[in-house]
Amino acid sequence: MISEIATQLTNTFLSSVQYADKVAGLVTPMKKMVNKVEKTFPVAINTPTTCNMSVFTDLVPDSSKKSIIYCEKVGEMLMESLNINFWIVNARLRLICWYNLDLINEGNYVDEGVVADNLLSQIPRSLPNSSFTYVSNVRLYPQSVISGAEIFSKYTYDEVKDQYITHPYGAFAINIDVQYVLNKCAETLLTSPKCGNTGYVAPVPDIVEFIPS
Repeated sequence: MISEIATQLTNTFLSSVQYADKVAGLVTPMKKMVNKVEKTFPVAINTPTTCNMSVFTDLVPDSSKKSIIYCEKVGEMLMESLNINFWIVNARLRLICWYNLDLINEGNYVDEGVVADNLLSQIPRSLPNSSFTYVSNVRLYPQSVISGAEIFSKYTYDEVKDQYITHPYGAFAINIDVQYVLNKCAETLLTSPKCGNTGYVAPVPDIVEFIPS
């Protein structure tokens, strides 16, 4: 469910943030061999129903992109019962943004705080129930902004630390607390000899209105 929320969150930037270029939802670390050396990259799976690995999109900074924006999940999801059919879930997303001022502002210096504030101002405080099957009442609470190469510490592409983190490039992350109501109705998972997901008919959940205190 948190991956759906991340996707809906980042999709808002495609039309509202002028420098949004390469945008993904929730990423996962993926290892692959590069010149016989194992590297770890942030990868978003665009089409989980296909066996073709070429649809996996790596999100590595390079000078051809204006920006790269995606989400990571931070920590565990905490759940409390709302009633017999629903959970209240608290989670945290980290919104990562790498940017290239050469393509955004013709190389002119812009304070990182200005770039971060521009993105921060576009984060919606809620997401529409119509975007989800099992989730409703999604609330987003930005908490803090961090910067520096440590944002990419779990990945092993050295170019970021050596080349793509200083002017005209930069990077920051926004920690966002997420709260939502989760329908306890579980989908039926069916085994399949093929990779990817089998089809299913999703239930139509009741919508409850939950207003955080």
